[in-house]
Amino acid sequence: MRHLLLLCLLSFTLLSPVQATEKPQACNLTSFVAEYNLSTCDGELVGIDFNFTGTEFGLGGFKVIGPQGNQTYQLGDDYIYYVISSCNEVIELTLQDINEPNCSLTIEVEAQCCECVMQNIVTETSLCNSGLFTLFAEIQATSGSCVTNGWTVTVCGNTYTMEDGPGYYFAEDILCSDSLIEYEFCSIETGECFTKPGVNPCFGAGPCNLTSFTAAYVSNGCAGEIKTIEFNYVGAGFGSNGYYVHNGSQEQFYEPGDPHLFETPANCNGPVQLTIVDAEDPACSLTTTLDPACCPCEVNNVEAATGSCNNGSFAVEVSMDIISGSCLFGDWTLTVDNVIYALNFGGTNWIATAVS
Repeated sequence: MRHLLLLCLLSFTLLSPVQATEKPQACNLTSFVAEYNLSTCDGELVGIDFNFTGTEFGLGGFKVIGPQGNQTYQLGDDYIYYVISSCNEVIELTLQDINEPNCSLTIEVEAQCCECVMQNIVTETSLCNSGLFTLFAEIQATSGSCVTNGWTVTVCGNTYTMEDGPGYYFAEDILCSDSLIEYEFCSIETGECFTKPGVNPCFGAGPCNLTSFTAAYVSNGCAGEIKTIEFNYVGAGFGSNGYYVHNGSQEQFYEPGDPHLFETPANCNGPVQLTIVDAEDPACSLTTTLDPACCPCEVNNVEAATGSCNNGSFAVEVSMDIISGSCLFGDWTLTVDNVIYALNFGGTNWIATAVS
Protein backbone atom coordinates (compact mmCIF):
# COMPACT_ATOMS: atom_id res chain seq x y z
CA MET A 1 0.00 0.00 0.00
CA ARG A 2 2.82 2.37 0.75
CA HIS A 3 4.39 1.81 -2.67
CA LEU A 4 1.08 2.37 -4.49
CA LEU A 5 0.51 5.77 -2.85
CA LEU A 6 3.95 7.02 -3.91
CA LEU A 7 3.30 6.04 -7.53
CA CYS A 8 0.12 8.10 -7.63
CA LEU A 9 1.90 11.18 -6.32
CA LEU A 10 4.59 10.88 -8.96
CA SER A 11 2.03 10.62 -11.77
CA PHE A 12 0.35 13.88 -10.67
CA THR A 13 3.65 15.77 -10.73
CA LEU A 14 4.44 14.74 -14.34
CA LEU A 15 1.14 16.13 -15.81
CA SER A 16 1.60 19.74 -14.64
CA PRO A 17 4.15 20.89 -17.35
CA VAL A 18 1.84 19.68 -20.17
CA GLN A 19 -0.99 21.91 -19.00
CA ALA A 20 1.28 24.99 -18.91
CA THR A 21 1.98 24.85 -22.74
CA GLU A 22 -1.70 25.36 -23.83
CA LYS A 23 -1.70 29.25 -23.98
CA PRO A 24 -3.33 30.85 -27.15
CA GLN A 25 -0.93 32.29 -29.74
CA ALA A 26 -0.92 36.10 -30.32
CA CYS A 27 -1.91 37.73 -33.65
CA ASN A 28 1.09 38.42 -35.84
CA LEU A 29 1.28 40.09 -39.30
CA THR A 30 4.43 39.45 -41.30
CA SER A 31 3.56 41.12 -44.65
CA PHE A 32 0.98 43.41 -46.30
CA VAL A 33 1.13 44.20 -50.05
CA ALA A 34 -1.24 46.14 -52.36
CA GLU A 35 -1.44 47.41 -55.96
CA TYR A 36 -3.97 49.15 -58.18
CA ASN A 37 -6.21 46.95 -60.34
CA LEU A 38 -7.02 49.21 -63.32
CA SER A 39 -9.53 46.68 -64.68
CA THR A 40 -11.81 47.75 -61.81
CA CYS A 41 -12.00 51.43 -62.90
CA ASP A 42 -15.66 52.46 -62.68
CA GLY A 43 -16.84 56.07 -62.69
CA GLU A 44 -14.51 57.92 -60.33
CA LEU A 45 -13.57 54.77 -58.33
CA VAL A 46 -10.81 52.18 -58.70
CA GLY A 47 -9.99 49.05 -56.69
CA ILE A 48 -6.70 48.28 -54.94
CA ASP A 49 -5.97 44.56 -54.64
CA PHE A 50 -4.21 43.60 -51.41
CA ASN A 51 -2.92 40.49 -49.65
CA PHE A 52 -1.13 39.63 -46.42
CA THR A 53 0.57 36.86 -44.44
CA GLY A 54 0.45 36.29 -40.73
CA THR A 55 -0.69 34.01 -37.95
CA GLU A 56 -3.88 34.20 -35.87
CA PHE A 57 -4.89 37.28 -37.91
CA GLY A 58 -8.45 38.21 -38.90
CA LEU A 59 -10.16 35.29 -37.22
CA GLY A 60 -12.91 37.69 -36.13
CA GLY A 61 -12.60 39.91 -39.19
CA PHE A 62 -10.26 42.71 -40.18
CA LYS A 63 -10.38 46.13 -41.79
CA VAL A 64 -8.40 48.30 -44.15
CA ILE A 65 -8.12 51.97 -43.22
CA GLY A 66 -7.45 54.42 -46.05
CA PRO A 67 -8.57 57.66 -47.73
CA GLN A 68 -12.08 56.26 -48.28
CA GLY A 69 -12.49 55.36 -44.59
CA ASN A 70 -12.71 51.89 -43.07
CA GLN A 71 -13.69 48.91 -45.22
CA THR A 72 -14.32 45.65 -43.33
CA TYR A 73 -13.54 42.10 -44.50
CA GLN A 74 -13.68 38.46 -43.43
CA LEU A 75 -11.07 35.86 -44.26
CA GLY A 76 -11.77 34.53 -47.77
CA ASP A 77 -13.44 37.73 -49.06
CA ASP A 78 -12.28 39.50 -52.23
CA TYR A 79 -9.41 41.58 -50.93
CA ILE A 80 -10.12 44.87 -52.77
CA TYR A 81 -10.13 48.36 -51.25
CA TYR A 82 -11.96 51.01 -53.34
CA VAL A 83 -10.70 54.61 -53.57
CA ILE A 84 -11.27 57.74 -55.66
CA SER A 85 -9.06 57.29 -58.74
CA SER A 86 -6.77 60.23 -58.00
CA CYS A 87 -3.43 60.13 -59.83
CA ASN A 88 -1.45 62.72 -57.94
CA GLU A 89 -1.05 61.38 -54.42
CA VAL A 90 0.40 58.35 -52.63
CA ILE A 91 -2.24 56.23 -50.88
CA GLU A 92 -1.57 55.10 -47.28
CA LEU A 93 -3.36 51.89 -46.25
CA THR A 94 -3.44 50.26 -42.81
CA LEU A 95 -4.43 46.61 -42.32
CA GLN A 96 -5.82 46.01 -38.82
CA ASP A 97 -7.26 43.04 -36.94
CA ILE A 98 -10.70 43.85 -35.51
CA ASN A 99 -10.19 41.98 -32.25
CA GLU A 100 -6.57 43.07 -31.76
CA PRO A 101 -6.16 46.63 -33.13
CA ASN A 102 -2.45 46.60 -32.28
CA CYS A 103 -2.01 43.75 -34.76
CA SER A 104 -1.62 45.94 -37.87
CA LEU A 105 0.66 47.00 -40.71
CA THR A 106 0.74 50.23 -42.75
CA ILE A 107 2.03 50.62 -46.31
CA GLU A 108 2.08 53.26 -49.03
CA VAL A 109 0.72 52.56 -52.53
CA GLU A 110 1.84 54.58 -55.55
CA ALA A 111 -1.17 56.14 -57.31
CA GLN A 112 -2.13 55.12 -60.86
CA CYS A 113 -4.56 56.76 -63.31
CA CYS A 114 -7.75 55.29 -64.74
CA GLU A 115 -8.22 56.01 -68.46
CA CYS A 116 -10.69 58.80 -69.20
CA VAL A 117 -13.91 57.70 -70.90
CA MET A 118 -15.32 60.76 -72.72
CA GLN A 119 -18.81 60.66 -74.21
CA ASN A 120 -19.05 64.21 -75.55
CA ILE A 121 -18.16 67.85 -74.92
CA VAL A 122 -20.92 70.41 -75.53
CA THR A 123 -19.75 74.03 -75.81
CA GLU A 124 -21.46 77.40 -75.84
CA THR A 125 -20.11 80.95 -75.78
CA SER A 126 -21.32 84.25 -74.45
CA LEU A 127 -21.68 87.31 -76.65
CA CYS A 128 -18.49 89.19 -77.40
CA ASN A 129 -17.76 91.86 -74.78
CA SER A 130 -14.93 94.28 -75.58
CA GLY A 131 -13.09 91.60 -77.55
CA LEU A 132 -13.45 88.93 -74.83
CA PHE A 133 -15.93 86.11 -74.33
CA THR A 134 -16.84 83.38 -71.84
CA LEU A 135 -16.77 79.69 -72.80
CA PHE A 136 -19.22 77.24 -71.22
CA ALA A 137 -18.55 73.49 -71.55
CA GLU A 138 -20.55 70.46 -70.48
CA ILE A 139 -17.77 67.85 -70.24
CA GLN A 140 -19.44 64.44 -70.32
CA ALA A 141 -16.67 62.23 -68.89
CA THR A 142 -18.29 59.08 -67.49
CA SER A 143 -15.32 57.25 -66.01
CA GLY A 144 -11.64 57.64 -65.18
CA SER A 145 -9.37 59.78 -63.06
CA CYS A 146 -10.35 62.77 -65.22
CA VAL A 147 -13.75 62.83 -63.49
CA THR A 148 -12.11 64.58 -60.51
CA ASN A 149 -10.07 67.73 -60.01
CA GLY A 150 -11.22 69.87 -62.94
CA TRP A 151 -10.10 70.92 -66.42
CA THR A 152 -8.12 73.50 -68.35
CA VAL A 153 -8.91 74.77 -71.83
CA THR A 154 -6.39 76.08 -74.36
CA VAL A 155 -7.67 78.62 -76.89
CA CYS A 156 -5.44 80.25 -79.51
CA GLY A 157 -2.31 79.36 -77.51
CA ASN A 158 -3.62 80.65 -74.17
CA THR A 159 -4.50 78.20 -71.36
CA TYR A 160 -7.31 78.95 -68.91
CA THR A 161 -8.25 77.05 -65.74
CA MET A 162 -11.96 76.33 -65.96
CA GLU A 163 -14.24 77.07 -63.03
CA ASP A 164 -16.89 74.62 -61.87
CA GLY A 165 -20.51 75.69 -62.48
CA PRO A 166 -23.84 73.88 -61.92
CA GLY A 167 -23.50 71.01 -64.40
CA TYR A 168 -20.86 72.69 -66.55
CA TYR A 169 -17.40 74.27 -66.51
CA PHE A 170 -16.63 77.80 -67.70
CA ALA A 171 -13.66 80.02 -68.51
CA GLU A 172 -13.93 83.81 -68.66
CA ASP A 173 -12.14 86.59 -70.56
CA ILE A 174 -11.02 84.43 -73.49
CA LEU A 175 -9.10 86.35 -76.14
CA CYS A 176 -8.71 85.04 -79.69
CA SER A 177 -8.49 86.66 -83.12
CA ASP A 178 -9.16 83.54 -85.23
CA SER A 179 -12.53 83.00 -86.89
CA LEU A 180 -12.64 79.26 -86.19
CA ILE A 181 -11.34 77.90 -82.89
CA GLU A 182 -10.12 74.48 -81.76
CA TYR A 183 -10.68 74.19 -78.02
CA GLU A 184 -8.31 71.78 -76.24
CA PHE A 185 -9.71 70.52 -72.94
CA CYS A 186 -7.16 68.84 -70.62
CA SER A 187 -7.75 67.02 -67.34
CA ILE A 188 -5.81 68.62 -64.49
CA GLU A 189 -5.63 65.21 -62.81
CA THR A 190 -4.34 63.08 -65.68
CA GLY A 191 -3.16 65.42 -68.44
CA GLU A 192 -5.44 63.67 -70.96
CA CYS A 193 -6.70 66.12 -73.60
CA PHE A 194 -9.70 66.28 -75.93
CA THR A 195 -10.41 68.77 -78.74
CA LYS A 196 -13.63 70.42 -79.86
CA PRO A 197 -14.12 72.89 -82.77
CA GLY A 198 -15.95 76.16 -82.27
CA VAL A 199 -16.68 79.61 -83.72
CA ASN A 200 -15.18 82.78 -82.27
CA PRO A 201 -18.03 85.15 -81.27
CA CYS A 202 -15.57 88.06 -81.29
CA PHE A 203 -14.31 87.53 -84.83
CA GLY A 204 -15.10 90.59 -86.94
CA ALA A 205 -16.62 92.33 -83.95
CA GLY A 206 -14.99 95.67 -84.73
CA PRO A 207 -16.96 98.79 -85.67
CA CYS A 208 -20.06 97.73 -87.60
CA ASN A 209 -20.23 98.84 -91.24
CA LEU A 210 -22.85 97.70 -93.77
CA THR A 211 -22.11 98.48 -97.43
CA SER A 212 -25.05 96.75 -99.14
CA PHE A 213 -28.35 94.99 -98.45
CA THR A 214 -30.29 93.31 -101.27
CA ALA A 215 -33.51 91.30 -101.31
CA ALA A 216 -35.74 89.54 -103.85
CA TYR A 217 -38.80 87.32 -103.75
CA VAL A 218 -38.11 83.60 -103.96
CA SER A 219 -39.42 81.97 -107.13
CA ASN A 220 -42.48 79.86 -106.26
CA GLY A 221 -42.19 81.29 -102.74
CA CYS A 222 -45.92 81.71 -102.16
CA ALA A 223 -47.54 79.46 -99.56
CA GLY A 224 -50.87 80.19 -97.93
CA GLU A 225 -50.84 83.86 -96.99
CA ILE A 226 -47.02 84.11 -96.95
CA LYS A 227 -44.43 85.13 -99.54
CA THR A 228 -40.75 84.33 -98.93
CA ILE A 229 -37.95 86.84 -99.47
CA GLU A 230 -34.28 85.91 -99.89
CA PHE A 231 -31.80 88.60 -98.79
CA ASN A 232 -28.07 89.17 -98.64
CA TYR A 233 -25.72 91.77 -97.20
CA VAL A 234 -22.10 92.87 -97.33
CA GLY A 235 -20.30 94.54 -94.44
CA ALA A 236 -17.58 94.39 -91.80
CA GLY A 237 -18.12 93.79 -88.09
CA PHE A 238 -21.83 93.15 -88.74
CA GLY A 239 -23.97 90.50 -87.08
CA SER A 240 -21.23 88.75 -85.08
CA ASN A 241 -23.72 88.30 -82.23
CA GLY A 242 -26.82 88.22 -84.43
CA TYR A 243 -29.00 90.65 -86.35
CA TYR A 244 -32.66 91.42 -87.07
CA VAL A 245 -34.67 91.78 -90.28
CA HIS A 246 -38.10 93.44 -90.17
CA ASN A 247 -40.77 94.72 -92.54
CA GLY A 248 -42.22 97.35 -90.23
CA SER A 249 -44.68 95.00 -88.54
CA GLN A 250 -42.84 91.68 -88.26
CA GLU A 251 -39.30 91.05 -87.03
CA GLN A 252 -37.06 87.97 -87.11
CA PHE A 253 -33.72 87.33 -85.35
CA TYR A 254 -30.82 85.63 -87.14
CA GLU A 255 -27.48 84.22 -86.03
CA PRO A 256 -24.39 83.89 -88.25
CA GLY A 257 -24.90 80.93 -90.55
CA ASP A 258 -28.71 81.02 -90.53
CA PRO A 259 -30.48 80.92 -93.94
CA HIS A 260 -31.11 84.40 -95.37
CA LEU A 261 -34.88 83.97 -95.73
CA PHE A 262 -37.64 86.26 -94.47
CA GLU A 263 -41.39 85.54 -94.67
CA THR A 264 -43.74 88.45 -95.23
CA PRO A 265 -47.55 88.55 -95.59
CA ALA A 266 -48.63 88.25 -99.26
CA ASN A 267 -50.42 91.60 -99.13
CA CYS A 268 -50.66 93.48 -102.42
CA ASN A 269 -51.64 96.82 -100.89
CA GLY A 270 -48.22 98.42 -101.27
CA PRO A 271 -44.47 97.93 -101.55
CA VAL A 272 -42.57 96.02 -98.86
CA GLN A 273 -39.84 97.90 -97.01
CA LEU A 274 -37.25 95.51 -95.54
CA THR A 275 -34.67 96.62 -92.95
CA ILE A 276 -31.63 94.77 -91.57
CA VAL A 277 -30.22 95.82 -88.15
CA ASP A 278 -27.19 94.65 -86.14
CA ALA A 279 -28.29 93.13 -82.80
CA GLU A 280 -25.78 95.16 -80.78
CA ASP A 281 -25.56 98.33 -82.86
CA PRO A 282 -29.02 99.60 -83.92
CA ALA A 283 -27.41 102.39 -85.92
CA CYS A 284 -25.71 99.81 -88.15
CA SER A 285 -28.60 99.11 -90.55
CA LEU A 286 -29.78 99.37 -94.15
CA THR A 287 -33.20 99.35 -95.80
CA THR A 288 -34.33 98.12 -99.21
CA THR A 289 -37.75 98.25 -100.92
CA LEU A 290 -39.51 95.51 -102.89
CA ASP A 291 -42.62 95.51 -105.04
CA PRO A 292 -45.90 94.51 -103.36
CA ALA A 293 -45.85 90.90 -102.13
CA CYS A 294 -48.57 89.61 -104.44
CA CYS A 295 -49.35 85.89 -104.67
CA PRO A 296 -51.90 84.34 -107.08
CA CYS A 297 -55.24 83.48 -105.55
CA GLU A 298 -56.20 79.83 -105.24
CA VAL A 299 -59.93 79.29 -104.55
CA ASN A 300 -62.01 76.10 -104.56
CA ASN A 301 -65.71 75.27 -104.24
CA VAL A 302 -67.22 78.64 -105.14
CA GLU A 303 -71.01 78.64 -104.65
CA ALA A 304 -73.60 81.43 -104.77
CA ALA A 305 -77.16 81.42 -103.43
CA THR A 306 -79.79 84.13 -103.87
CA GLY A 307 -82.27 85.26 -101.29
CA SER A 308 -85.91 86.24 -101.74
CA CYS A 309 -86.84 89.22 -103.91
CA ASN A 310 -87.71 92.24 -101.79
CA ASN A 311 -89.01 95.33 -103.58
CA GLY A 312 -87.15 94.37 -106.75
CA SER A 313 -83.80 93.50 -105.15
CA PHE A 314 -82.30 90.48 -103.44
CA ALA A 315 -79.20 89.31 -101.53
CA VAL A 316 -76.51 86.98 -102.81
CA GLU A 317 -74.58 84.77 -100.39
CA VAL A 318 -71.23 83.45 -101.66
CA SER A 319 -69.26 80.59 -100.09
CA MET A 320 -65.76 79.56 -101.17
CA ASP A 321 -62.59 77.90 -99.88
CA ILE A 322 -59.63 80.29 -100.20
CA ILE A 323 -56.52 78.09 -100.26
CA SER A 324 -53.78 80.69 -100.67
CA GLY A 325 -52.82 83.98 -102.20
CA SER A 326 -53.04 87.69 -101.60
CA CYS A 327 -56.82 87.43 -101.87
CA LEU A 328 -56.78 86.28 -98.26
CA PHE A 329 -56.15 89.90 -97.24
CA GLY A 330 -58.24 92.06 -99.57
CA ASP A 331 -61.94 92.77 -99.99
CA TRP A 332 -64.21 90.98 -102.48
CA THR A 333 -66.83 92.29 -104.87
CA LEU A 334 -69.62 90.66 -106.88
CA THR A 335 -70.45 91.82 -110.40
CA VAL A 336 -73.98 91.27 -111.73
CA ASP A 337 -74.85 92.58 -115.21
CA ASN A 338 -71.81 94.88 -115.12
CA VAL A 339 -72.87 96.32 -111.78
CA ILE A 340 -70.35 95.90 -108.95
CA TYR A 341 -71.59 95.10 -105.44
CA ALA A 342 -69.46 94.91 -102.28
CA LEU A 343 -69.20 91.49 -100.65
CA ASN A 344 -69.19 91.75 -96.87
CA PHE A 345 -67.82 88.85 -94.79
CA GLY A 346 -70.54 87.45 -92.56
CA GLY A 347 -68.44 85.13 -90.41
CA THR A 348 -68.51 82.10 -92.71
CA ASN A 349 -69.69 83.41 -96.09
CA TRP A 350 -69.67 86.67 -98.07
CA ILE A 351 -72.93 88.56 -98.65
CA ALA A 352 -73.92 91.18 -101.26
CA THR A 353 -77.17 93.03 -100.62
CA ALA A 354 -79.60 95.10 -102.74
CA VAL A 355 -78.69 93.26 -105.92
CA SER A 356 -81.10 94.13 -108.72
